[in-house]
Amino acid sequence: MVRSNTIQLHVEFGDCDPAGIVFYPNYFRWMDAGTRHFFSACGVPSWTEQPMASGIIGTPLVDASALKHPLISRDSKSLGERP
Repeated sequence: MVRSNTIQLHVEFGDCDPAGIVFYPNYFRWMDAGTRHFFSACGVPSWTEQPMASGIIGTPLVDASALKHPLISRDSKSLGERP
């Protein structure tokens, strides 16, 4: 069974650099949040409980090529996570 989860992003002024384009580390922050929500929806323990529950310390980010165009202030975007 393939699972997926989607969160809605709202780009704020503070997410952007002086040129008004999203500062790139914010993409990774949003991908981490989306991944956390995806695993939570699948019943996986939170990051703080994970090492105690299974000995797994974290999950790697394998692919970061999701966006084709830069986001700017006041943009909205859906972020989808799937295995």
